[in-house]
Amino acid sequence: MEKLFCVFPAICEADTTLPDDINDRAPLYEKHLGQPIIMTFDEFQEFSESHYPIFEKLRQCKDLDTRLRIMKYELPKVCYSSILWNQAFGSNESENLRSYNGIVTLEVIKDQALEYMIFRLSSFEFVLYASESADGKGVIVLSQTDCYLPSMHSEHVAALTVIFQNAGFSIRSSEPSCTTATTICYSKGAYINNAYSSFTLNPEHSNTID
Repeated sequence: MEKLFCVFPAICEADTTLPDDINDRAPLYEKHLGQPIIMTFDEFQEFSESHYPIFEKLRQCKDLDTRLRIMKYELPKVCYSSILWNQAFGSNESENLRSYNGIVTLEVIKDQALEYMIFRLSSFEFVLYASESADGKGVIVLSQTDCYLPSMHSEHVAALTVIFQNAGFSIRSSEPSCTTATTICYSKGAYINNAYSSFTLNPEHSNTID
């Protein structure tokens, strides 16, 4: 089954002057959240690669405010786990969800060379993609599960978190919701696994979850 990702355009360009009042930025958010683009995996790779100069700018930037602006406003967002109608303010998860694909997204801390970390992650047969995070501080890991119920997504996130921690990885962030959009990522040495096997949650995994 072909993977489809839900991408939300960047809120603004680098030269856009943002209103000082956060309430005055609402029209920018509404435009950004209300126009998702559905992409295949290959299309997403090309789309992410086209933003490589922005990734480089972000990873080399030392100013915290500038880094936050790039992450929050100048880079697109993607929901890896679901296809959404939109992310409009005030709407709930069930209203937004069009389809769910069982992909769990985790970010591990990049505390070793990227190439070595990707080599380690490639040993997990359910890891279908691994790439340096937008800011270069972590590695985004997409794991395919056989979960078909959005209501069970958080349990799979918790189980995979424990598995990666037990393998020596430090988790930087994880999102229990299957409708959360995160900043896109890209690295030239990204790992793509076209022969993955889906992760199955079993009682042994459940016993590791508090």
